[in-house]
Amino acid sequence: MGANKKIGEMLVAEGIIGEDVARRVLEEQKGMPLRLGVLLVNSNLVSEGDIARALSRQYGLEYVDVNKLSIVSEALLAIPEEMAKRHLILPVRIENKTLVAVISDPLNIEGVQEMEFSCGMKIRPLIGDQRAVTEAITYHYKYDASVENITNFFPSAVNLPDIEKGEQSAPIIKLVNLLLTEAVENRASDIHIEPSKDFVVVRFRIDGVLMERTRLSPWVQGPITSRIKILARLNIAEKRLPQDGGFRSRIAGRDIDMRVSTLPVSVGEKTVIRILDQSHTTALLEDLGLSEKDYARMQTLIQRKKGIILVTGPTGSGKTTTLYAIINRIKSGMINIVTVEDPVEYNIQGINQVQVRSDIGLTFARCLRSILRQDPDVILIGEIRDEETAEIAFRAAMTGHLVLSTLHTNDAVSTITRLVDIGIPRYIIASTVIGILSQRLVRRLCPACKKTGEDNSYLPQGCYLCNRTGYQGRIGVFEIFTITPEIREMIVSGGPEEVIKMAAKNQGMGGLLDDAFDKVKKGVTTPEEVYRVVESIKES
Repeated sequence: MGANKKIGEMLVAEGIIGEDVARRVLEEQKGMPLRLGVLLVNSNLVSEGDIARALSRQYGLEYVDVNKLSIVSEALLAIPEEMAKRHLILPVRIENKTLVAVISDPLNIEGVQEMEFSCGMKIRPLIGDQRAVTEAITYHYKYDASVENITNFFPSAVNLPDIEKGEQSAPIIKLVNLLLTEAVENRASDIHIEPSKDFVVVRFRIDGVLMERTRLSPWVQGPITSRIKILARLNIAEKRLPQDGGFRSRIAGRDIDMRVSTLPVSVGEKTVIRILDQSHTTALLEDLGLSEKDYARMQTLIQRKKGIILVTGPTGSGKTTTLYAIINRIKSGMINIVTVEDPVEYNIQGINQVQVRSDIGLTFARCLRSILRQDPDVILIGEIRDEETAEIAFRAAMTGHLVLSTLHTNDAVSTITRLVDIGIPRYIIASTVIGILSQRLVRRLCPACKKTGEDNSYLPQGCYLCNRTGYQGRIGVFEIFTITPEIREMIVSGGPEEVIKMAAKNQGMGGLLDDAFDKVKKGVTTPEEVYRVVESIKES
């Protein structure tokens, strides 16, 4: 590999930097151990991509976008992780006994030679951004190669008694621990382990979207399911019936609750692990994504001393997080807050949380009756599911308590119809409900890799910080329906939903789509992400 033109001259010739800038940085470089490209990047005069593309032309090597590469586990196994990190060389794939790898420094000839000696193959180098190469090495080596190494411990057939004792149990324990750690580090809310005839698929739900993480040999399914059952204190011999359990694990310095559910399917058992990170209990009202207007409305509602505030939306729309954020805002040593939940997802210090247990008769309704004798100021009900629970909740709100709860409805206004269907009289609804918040969750654009499009909109790109999706984290999309005297009269008189909705909009209620596209304009999310959830919004 050789170069005919210096990189500074190439950047000037291509108009990326000016001659005066090149001269100034060259002067600064004198007496410093840093290369010109590094100085230019550190001074924010060029990007790492500019340097990598210039190096590819300088040395006649192909430039690649590392974030878009498919990395083959076989290539990772050919090079030790320590060596890849030391030389910043990312193995990609093996072609005709040649290892294709991405390098960020074409002058690192010694590193390439050491890796060739280690793997016994010639290396065909590609050029990539240094940061992207570093992130990719960390991302892939901590999981893909580790999984391959672990599963290589097993023979092609392993029976259950052997896996539960002796040396063969260690790799399965390590594999399960690896799955749990990887899921937590990637902010997954669920792990799906799904068996099929040819392989076992492991998928993570990240930011509400399921993504395949790896595929394992089919004979790993039995041992891995048994290990999870042991952790969750389930019956490992029972494979014909669904089972539910849970356990707590300490991962990355945090206590993580795991809820386990197994389901018999045609080729084994599907296992789903729900991840409940206790650090999420610190949800703050101002971090949910409420607009300035909706935030002010919510502040007014939660300062009320009595009445019902309902949060509505489909499963997985963040209703519980919103309720916890409200509780975190209003809790103090001067008020008694009691919750009734099924299950208690997160423990919040300073409030009294009750776990529903229908198997012993401890239902929502029975809990609520007892709570009313505990002199509560605020009652949180995980979900209003039936007429009995609804009646007690409304009775509590009518007798001087602030009640917070959730319902599954398409939008805020349709909650009125849902309550009528449950069996609550209209006049009680009108006099008791003070506000209804409807919400959805959309994914946030990854701040590290989002780019501006032609029309000043923002586009997802994908990097290893966001699992190459272009999105990182989620934010709420809201509409808040406050019950005014005019709307109260409409509810009592049986006004149609459309008429009530029009009156609410005339009084300043914005719609879910309005809030969603306002976040698009601000570069928080994308139209594509809004359209992904628009089906449920359109129904509202």
